[in-house]
Amino acid sequence: MDFLKKLRDFTKLNKQHLIISIGGWGKSAGFAPIATKEDTRHKFITHIVEFCEVYGLDGVDYDWEFPSNPQQKKAYANLIVETKNVFKKTGMIVTVAVGSHSQLAPDAYKAVDYVHLMSYDHDGKHSTFKASEADVERHLAFGVPKEKLLLGVPFYGRNLNNRNNARKYSDIVRTYHPAAEADEAGGIYFNGINTIQKKTRYAMENRLAGIMIWEIGQDSMDETSLLGAVKRTVPDADLQQR
Repeated sequence: MDFLKKLRDFTKLNKQHLIISIGGWGKSAGFAPIATKEDTRHKFITHIVEFCEVYGLDGVDYDWEFPSNPQQKKAYANLIVETKNVFKKTGMIVTVAVGSHSQLAPDAYKAVDYVHLMSYDHDGKHSTFKASEADVERHLAFGVPKEKLLLGVPFYGRNLNNRNNARKYSDIVRTYHPAAEADEAGGIYFNGINTIQKKTRYAMENRLAGIMIWEIGQDSMDETSLLGAVKRTVPDADLQQR
């Protein structure tokens, strides 16, 4: 756990939250049997609190992909609300990651601290600016307060002919050396520097909570860095990396 300690020390020094993410694509099978039963749901929340306290974490991010029926959707809302009720005593936060068309219950939106909108993995060109605009408008219509909504941006690309063929942005840069205005290279669609900056400005101009990145480990480490492009777009006084 030396790495976790170093990461925790770094985030505290920079006044950032360090939270545990639970679930995700292919890792969400445990949600339904836990969340749909009150006793297991409460035990689960208790264990999360204990884990966060032991390792000095600041909260939890839930990523159930995806509740498949009304009972599961209600159970997810219960999990979020009950987790937040317990976390209020500790000051920890609860966030959720949601798909482009995933709608949560109103009480979940009220309870959660932030909503991470996964605005990528659409068909074809999987993460265009136009699609992100539509995704944001949809979730605002669902009832997500704009001050809780973070626009998700991808640091990877997908092959236009085979969406299962994904490439890290750093690999795309290394192989194809795309220009800043390019979003396609070698049959792969991705978000280049200009598009990332455009999406960042959009989030700022519409007073969203910020942007969410999936994921920083796929970025390049030189002047082509997408994280660097984000930082150049956001005034230092307003910069918050979540």
